Amino acid sequence: MTPEKWEPIQDLCIFPSLDFISLTEHELSAQFRPDEIIRSGWDFHGVSGAVTNLPRKAHRGQGHRGGLTLLTTGSFQDIETT
Repeated sequence: MTPEKWEPIQDLCIFPSLDFISLTEHELSAQFRPDEIIRSGWDFHGVSGAVTNLPRKAHRGQGHRGGLTLLTTGSFQDIETT
């Protein structure tokens, strides 16, 4: 996830009404917390996929493949507790 990818997501007309976003098949590590997502008020809950042995040069240095992440907002947490 990069700012260049996150900005167009925020520009979607449905974005203001979203409480959660599911990211699938990403290459992020479980410890990675993209600043642009956290600064915009979303919580990042992720798990890494399997460690890959593909050449890092071809895949921009990513060490994982197939991860899953759930992004949630404060409004989602409010629903969860009611």
